[in-house]
Amino acid sequence: MRRLLPLGLLWTLCSLNARAEGQAEQSDSDEESSDTMVVTATRTEIPLGSSPVATEVILRDEIEASGAEDLAGLLEEHPGVAITRSYLGTSVRLQGLEPEHVLILIDGKRVMGAKGGVIDLSRYSVENIERIEIVKGPSSALYGSDAMGGVIHIVTRNADAPFMAQLHARGGTLSARDVSGSAGLQREAMSTLFTAGHHSRDAYDLDPSTESTTGSAIHQFDVANDSRLELTPDTAMMTHIGYMRRTLEGVDLSGTGAVFDRTNVIEEFQSSVRPRWVPNERELWSIDGAFSMYRDQYLADQRGSGALDKYEDTREHLGQATVQHDRFMGERHHLTLGMDGLAQTMRSERLSEGEGQRLGVAFFAQDVWEIYDGP
Repeated sequence: MRRLLPLGLLWTLCSLNARAEGQAEQSDSDEESSDTMVVTATRTEIPLGSSPVATEVILRDEIEASGAEDLAGLLEEHPGVAITRSYLGTSVRLQGLEPEHVLILIDGKRVMGAKGGVIDLSRYSVENIERIEIVKGPSSALYGSDAMGGVIHIVTRNADAPFMAQLHARGGTLSARDVSGSAGLQREAMSTLFTAGHHSRDAYDLDPSTESTTGSAIHQFDVANDSRLELTPDTAMMTHIGYMRRTLEGVDLSGTGAVFDRTNVIEEFQSSVRPRWVPNERELWSIDGAFSMYRDQYLADQRGSGALDKYEDTREHLGQATVQHDRFMGERHHLTLGMDGLAQTMRSERLSEGEGQRLGVAFFAQDVWEIYDGP
């Protein structure tokens, strides 16, 4: 497993795209500003140019052009976003605030698996990401105290063509292999998109004089489906389901000289149902329900002895529900009212009682009124 880190090299083996005819050409940057829809600033989909809070957006074309394979690599190149890599994972800082004050969302839902306040961004591959929305600065009025530094919102992909398929494969040093693909259909009243990916690389060692490795070997598999169904002309249902399994392997050295073979297996399951009802041109009702599971198994196996062997099994369950009502009182006046509910449990040997719970209910209101339509 131990090896020196060579000169980094990557090469694309293949990248194939197929789409049915009839798709519009890409608009220029000015048109993108008005056509791009964002949701983070108001929790309601609005044009980027009308957002009352400065929102930075990384679109799908930019994600593909970046060459990044995970969220950490993508944000590392974005200005104003500080990425830090440590034994806890790859964390993000906004406005100088620590990772525990930056809220990470997927389709409006919180993610789990924080260690020391750090959500490891490298565990989220980019094959199922449509866009990234970044709001820097306090957003606690809408999202709670976790968003004092800002919000990073991952919006997953949906099928946008009658038929679409994509295959991407890349390899590099350290036996790096990244293979991902997607296939989807879009019809008048429904759409569905399946995505899957496999990502792996060997461990590396910057100091061959010790038994320990500097970077862990990584093996990750993820699969997801996003679907949309129009039940009636006024009602639509959106669903998301995803599963990720990530294995990290390395060699650690204790202060007393004991050598440990370390294995860390992380599993994450996400599911959500999002019905929308538009009774008229001025009203929008939405109910979001989500359930997520997270499991982290850690094994440290001492070489030549079992005295210091260690195994930890951490499990988290998270249920979330949101009811939201939007009322559009004219072209420049928009009122949002809603309620959030959250129930979270954690089981781990690290907790004094072995189990912890968190329950929360919050109400939010936001009134956006553009009083002047001039420059």
